[in-house]
Amino acid sequence: MYLGLTAVAVILAIIVMASVKFQLHMDIGMCTIVAALSILPAGLTTVMTLALVMGGKEMADQKALVRKLKVLETLGSVTNIFSNKTGTLTMAKMVVVRFWTPQEGFFHCSSNGLAPQGDIYPIDDPMVSDEAAIASSSPVDKTSLSQNLLQLIRCSALCNISSIHRSESDTSSDEIQVQSKDEKNKTKSDHDSGAQGDEKEEGTGSDDWVASGAPTEVALQVFAHKFTMGKPELESLGWEQLAEYQFDSSIKRMSTLYCDGKNNEVFLFTKGAAERVLPLCDDIVGQEQEKNIMNKVDQLAAKGLHVIALAVRKIDNKFLDSLDNGEKEPPKREDMECHLEFLGLTSIYDPPHPESRQAVVDAHRAGIMVHMLTGDHPITAKAIARDIHILNDKLLASDEIDQLVMTGPQFDALSDEAINALH
Repeated sequence: MYLGLTAVAVILAIIVMASVKFQLHMDIGMCTIVAALSILPAGLTTVMTLALVMGGKEMADQKALVRKLKVLETLGSVTNIFSNKTGTLTMAKMVVVRFWTPQEGFFHCSSNGLAPQGDIYPIDDPMVSDEAAIASSSPVDKTSLSQNLLQLIRCSALCNISSIHRSESDTSSDEIQVQSKDEKNKTKSDHDSGAQGDEKEEGTGSDDWVASGAPTEVALQVFAHKFTMGKPELESLGWEQLAEYQFDSSIKRMSTLYCDGKNNEVFLFTKGAAERVLPLCDDIVGQEQEKNIMNKVDQLAAKGLHVIALAVRKIDNKFLDSLDNGEKEPPKREDMECHLEFLGLTSIYDPPHPESRQAVVDAHRAGIMVHMLTGDHPITAKAIARDIHILNDKLLASDEIDQLVMTGPQFDALSDEAINALH
């Protein structure tokens, strides 16, 4: 139909120009254009206007805002989306839900967002659900913790530059609400009758707290506050920071040097990726012991948890004096981050956005591949990718999924041709 109308319009234009023997001027040009356009339906402009309005309404219903129409053309040619995980695909609301020590095994940590409340339950299997973990054991008495657990909690609080505080205007920035002695001495039956009773009685939900710092560090700080051993409490008891060795992505760890003023002892607290911390620990003897710990890391990572290893070193004051260069500079990092004692593993959960799964499905339906970028352990990344449907167990075999997960060093080793060949 459109081709026919176009042909008739061209014929009419030729007839008009032929009537004056193709001696064209302004009046003949206008007459030619009018004759060509006269073939078009009178209501065409109205139809086009309605079509554009209806198209704009449909885009608004789909929550699409377009400032420049040429952007739509670019969007239509998209074939791959590369997205960061933390804060984009996930909510960046991290909480510690599991931890493990070589001496005492696995523990489940109940959570309420940023609120420093929750009980600790010993568990045998880290893969059990949260409900099963709470039902299968009694909560740990926080007033009688082992020395190893105390050091792990101190490391979580002090090897940390984040902070949390109550959002109320009448609360100071370092005030942490603590359970009363009566609440701490509640029996197991009280816990069973209402696991969240403390939170409701105190009236302090997650929204009542404000955090400052990286989400991973905030999660560890909240974890420490649950034992009334947050950074403000420890520093009020005489712990003083002497030096800080900031997180370095090339070695995947950070450390802080603290002095316990009460006992006049100095400790180095270190946290980071397990594969970078374990080789520095003197108490990890032999590959078999290290392999056993890495198996624990894999178990936790398989649940989509971000795993962090914690370690400590008690520093001899004479050793510090021998490193003193007289310029009030901290000792060199390589001199301090060695001869560590392994404390345990903490695992952090970052829930996906509710919209992430559907967004990924919609992208796949449109023929767009979605790629997730993260600094997490490959097994953690794989679990999260499965959860939000980037990887599909129903369509892909296990070995095919393994090939789709690539670490940074593996990617950096690829040639340009190999990268272009990736699908």
